[in-house]
Amino acid sequence: MTTVQATTSPALLLLAALAAEAASLDRACRRQRPADSVRVLQCGIGCKAVLAASRPHVAGARLVGSIGVSGALAPQLETGTVILAEAICNRAPGLEPAYACSRDLVHLLEQALEKAAIPCRRGTLLCTDAPLLTPADKLAAHRQTGALAVDMESAAAAHAAQAAGRPFFCLRVICDPAERMLAPELLCGVDRQGNSRPLRVLAALARRPRLLGPLLAMARDFARARRQMEQAWQAACTPLVRGSLSGPGHAGPPGGR
Repeated sequence: MTTVQATTSPALLLLAALAAEAASLDRACRRQRPADSVRVLQCGIGCKAVLAASRPHVAGARLVGSIGVSGALAPQLETGTVILAEAICNRAPGLEPAYACSRDLVHLLEQALEKAAIPCRRGTLLCTDAPLLTPADKLAAHRQTGALAVDMESAAAAHAAQAAGRPFFCLRVICDPAERMLAPELLCGVDRQGNSRPLRVLAALARRPRLLGPLLAMARDFARARRQMEQAWQAACTPLVRGSLSGPGHAGPPGGR
């Protein structure tokens, strides 16, 4: 776990899984707000990592957000599409089956993105404890849950915020389209702490050179999603911090305002 930006009492705590995501969010924050307004926390991959990393920090924040890239579940969602979660449908063990995001914060985020001419989709996210790799699995999950996209951390972030009585929001940017088959060997390029491990990818390519094409496509789309995430957060950062000072809605069970 790495704290990219540390403060004693931030207005807003951002939880990111990957080092690359945290770096982009930190860069966007520094363009918009003083360093003591936002803390960006690199948690690592999976709900257990998020719960462990966020526990010492959630109570001191006014708002809690989960931001990062994700895989599409709904067909024809393009790379770079911004998703604003209204609810989290959870399949990761040990947590509630569903969480709601603050309606006030979703509305505030949507307004900020619209003002910056960044289109977005509102809907449900699915949180799982393992990646969905095949188009068939993604389509099945979409049909079963109605979720637009999938990640492995949002339910834990929502749970941590709810337990501390803090308002919660979740923003995701599509990286992998639903129609893409993900080679499991290429997932080794990031470790469980969210740090890049390029030598592992080179070893996988040495064993299976035909993975080069899929790897280049994944790298291209991740770079695009990361740029869009940074732009979206740059647009939303200042309005959200201002909103935290006026006390908008709160995180809670489905149906919360």
